[in-house]
Amino acid sequence: MTEIPTELRIPQPEPVANQRKSRGEELWAARKAEIVSDPKSRMWTVPSASDSRVSYQVRITGLDLCECADFSYRRPMGGCIHIWAARKAKEVSTYCECCGNRVPWCKVSEVMEEDGLLSWFVGQRICYSCVEQTSP
Repeated sequence: MTEIPTELRIPQPEPVANQRKSRGEELWAARKAEIVSDPKSRMWTVPSASDSRVSYQVRITGLDLCECADFSYRRPMGGCIHIWAARKAKEVSTYCECCGNRVPWCKVSEVMEEDGLLSWFVGQRICYSCVEQTSP
């Protein structure tokens, strides 16, 4: 069987899940300051892409859930854009083991023995704000 030259192939549309992922990452890039996590409930608040007055509650631990209308329709195909935006936010951040806030990885320090922080164990992750408050 002969192979069709690449330049003659008809471009295929991107799968729906990839489109949702791209749109979710665009939402994260545009409004990442508004995508926040509640450390107690492990729920994320993600703004709507189309209405700045609306936000949705999203859970991405285990069984993904979002309260937007699109989620129930898109769930079999990877979820809505809010799920993807929350996943991206989770990927680029971690919890501070001092204050419990979710902070970007670039603003977290791992406790080392030479730090001399007697309140913390070696290996714990602490945000820079907490390190400044606990340093001698």
